[in-house]
Amino acid sequence: MDQTNRYRINGRYMAAALVAVPATWLLHEGCHWIAGSALGYDMHMTLNAAYPASSRFRTGREEQLVSAAGPLVTLLQAVLVFMLMRQRSRYLLYPLLFTCFYMRVLAGVMSLIHPNDEARVSQWLGIGTFTLPVIVATLLFIFLYKTTRQYGFPAKLVVITTLLVMLLSSALILADRFVHIRLL
Repeated sequence: MDQTNRYRINGRYMAAALVAVPATWLLHEGCHWIAGSALGYDMHMTLNAAYPASSRFRTGREEQLVSAAGPLVTLLQAVLVFMLMRQRSRYLLYPLLFTCFYMRVLAGVMSLIHPNDEARVSQWLGIGTFTLPVIVATLLFIFLYKTTRQYGFPAKLVVITTLLVMLLSSALILADRFVHIRLL
């Protein structure tokens, strides 16, 4: 079967991407919120952030536990999607895997300005700001690369997925910044 026809970029694929981006973001931020709440904090959550209502953590250790919760679940999501896709081609799951990768790379890049999740934990552990961001991004890239190669996803699918994830992620981040939607 022709790969172009097998992996169609149609309404179903666009809908998969439209669900994958906010679902991944909300799961990630939701895990920060859950971790903070489990530690006894009154937490707030927006589309792109979770933080204590007091804006402060009692200890550095607690701050790092909350910081690590989101990336750990994003990594777990990627592992699960990767395993599902390894069993059988489920190309509609590809945007979920791609979003995990993109989200953590973007967080790593943003850490050049202000340390984000893995970068904060990495600094706290004393292993350099970018050690954990590079490790996480590399693992996610390996999952993405192996999946792309295994199924021979055409370049057009990868490029369209990249553009969709970037566009949807940007819309989510901008909505969070300018509309200030507080979810919890």
